[in-house]
Amino acid sequence: MNGIAGILASRGYAPNGQLYSLQNVNVNSNWITQSTGIAVEGSGFDNSVYTSWNNHFQYNTFTLANPSGDYICWLNEPMTFSAWGSVLSDS
Repeated sequence: MNGIAGILASRGYAPNGQLYSLQNVNVNSNWITQSTGIAVEGSGFDNSVYTSWNNHFQYNTFTLANPSGDYICWLNEPMTFSAWGSVLSDS
């Protein structure tokens, strides 16, 4: 579980004064097999991580044990992988 992870958390500032953040991440062309849930958890944050921080999930292939299961938890809401895909496509 969690073979690809980007952790969004308050981490303070780099020595140059720049805020540590989860920006400019490109998860691209991976093959991901999951027999249990994918932990995408965003409580305390909004969709900015997808909509304005230049983070992308593209051209990945997912093999899920139960494609209609609630694999994702985003903004404290359990959702199917398909529903999470809708969140990504809105970015």
